[in-house]
Amino acid sequence: AAAAAAAVASTPTVPHAARTPSGAQSHTEHDVVRCTSVQAPTEVLQPLDTDTKNAQYFFSHSVVDWTVDQLVRLGATRVVCLGTPRVHERLRTDPRFTSCLLDLDDRFGWFYGTGPSFARFNMANGHFFGTVDGEPPASVASFLRTATAVVVDPPFGLHPEALARTLRLLWRRAAAPQHAAAELPTLLFFPYFLEKGVAAALPSLAVSDYEVSYDNHATFHGRNQKRGSPVRVFSNVKGDELVLPSSEGYTLCRPCQRYVGPTNRHCPECDRCTSKDGRRWVHCRKCSVCVKPGRVHCAVCRRCQPPRHECDAAPLSTGRCHVCGSAEHRRAWHDSHPTVTAAAAAATGVTQSRVNPKRRRVTTATEEWEVTKIEAS
Repeated sequence: AAAAAAAVASTPTVPHAARTPSGAQSHTEHDVVRCTSVQAPTEVLQPLDTDTKNAQYFFSHSVVDWTVDQLVRLGATRVVCLGTPRVHERLRTDPRFTSCLLDLDDRFGWFYGTGPSFARFNMANGHFFGTVDGEPPASVASFLRTATAVVVDPPFGLHPEALARTLRLLWRRAAAPQHAAAELPTLLFFPYFLEKGVAAALPSLAVSDYEVSYDNHATFHGRNQKRGSPVRVFSNVKGDELVLPSSEGYTLCRPCQRYVGPTNRHCPECDRCTSKDGRRWVHCRKCSVCVKPGRVHCAVCRRCQPPRHECDAAPLSTGRCHVCGSAEHRRAWHDSHPTVTAAAAAATGVTQSRVNPKRRRVTTATEEWEVTKIEAS
């Protein structure tokens, strides 16, 4: 903070007359931010918004408030903020906490320096920048050894297995040698539809109903949408200890012993609260499970389906190539083998061009795989 303040103070003042389109120091085409405090970098820096490379979204202030309240309930005092700069900002202003931000955006180094408050870090492979061997700097390593909680907001495209390796690395650094397998209390912000991947890679983390909003996201900006934000909090904190705000309609389900959303109702037949997407699911007695609203039971498919569907259509996740049906490779293999692909197309009449990927499906018949070509409209 001191370094950032000194940099701001040392910046020469440009006379108003020089700030003209013809002047050498014109800033008419720049986004000028008038900084009143260097304690809140996310209020000053422009978010990186290239979705394919480094999309950057900041929590809404209500989410930050809830996160801090939860850390207080957990008794955490030394918090690792992994990709959560706005939480780090808040914790630095609270005398009850000490925090360290690990983030890929090196601009935060302008405000926090290179001490124990910040390190440039790639959570995809656990690499620390600025060191010879990719290990954390001494001051950061010392902090990690005494950490008591982790708050992580990874890129949604990050594979859960890679995220699991990074979290276990941080957990091991904080654990005593005799408790190498111990886990720190962790709050992971991740989409609910990736629950299966998280459960496979991090089985101790369970999904909660808390809907996470972001200030600068075009879709996940609040609970006024049709279905709300798909981002949830995964945590290894016991269900009833992860307290969700009653002011937003969350209540404690006593049979499940966890807090649930206002539209999530306990199903006596399933013996649990079943909704995942913020809507109230309904129980199908024929399927013996709760299903999404609007689904109807299909006697042909023997399961609940959308009202307009194609019966007996195999799901897309068949585990085989969408082009030729092979179990030895996936569709992308054909991009690097055009000769083989062309020969297969000539023999079967199936091509990759003009295929609608959302409607592509593979069906089986007498142990032979057929590829159904559906022309894009």
